[in-house]
Amino acid sequence: MKVTQRSNFQKHTNPNPLQRQLVERFHGRLAELLNGTETNLLLDAGCGEGFVTHYLLQNRNSLCVWGLDIDRNALQYNGEQNPQNRLFQGDIYQLPFADNAFPLVMCTEVLEHLEKPLEALREIERVTSQYALISVPNEPFFRLANFLRGKNLSAWGNDAGHLHNWTVTDFRRLLETAFDIAETHFPFPWSLALCRKRGT
Repeated sequence: MKVTQRSNFQKHTNPNPLQRQLVERFHGRLAELLNGTETNLLLDAGCGEGFVTHYLLQNRNSLCVWGLDIDRNALQYNGEQNPQNRLFQGDIYQLPFADNAFPLVMCTEVLEHLEKPLEALREIERVTSQYALISVPNEPFFRLANFLRGKNLSAWGNDAGHLHNWTVTDFRRLLETAFDIAETHFPFPWSLALCRKRGT
């Protein structure tokens, strides 16, 4: 099967040992935050090819994952790697789920690609009943890491698909428009936050 060569696919299949170590560290921190919520049901909004949930399921096979992405090829790959996942093609700006449908909504490495991240954040807030687990590149460190390894030199390390570049402070301000922040971590070169729905 031909897979769309998006940056997410390339990131998770890169054979470089340092890159793989960074991704594994990110996945490990994500799993720790998820396990702290004690939820067994989550929506992965912008699930892509399913690399993140594949890791999470290896460490917690009782997890029930629903995934949504706009890319049909990515969803097909996801389904082949994670046949137990319930997958939907759809728009993160209009999630096809009821209010408070999931105890946790995960959205990793998605918001920076969106023209209207605040709208997506409001949808995530609408469909979660308790938690949101969200990550974005930690700038300027993400771009600096790219630049130092010779990637995207003409754009000073910025990935072509990244429409937003959030510092730690900017990321917190973004999340606080919709959530209370329970915990933050910064596994280089990403920012990761576990958020609570207000009133829960």
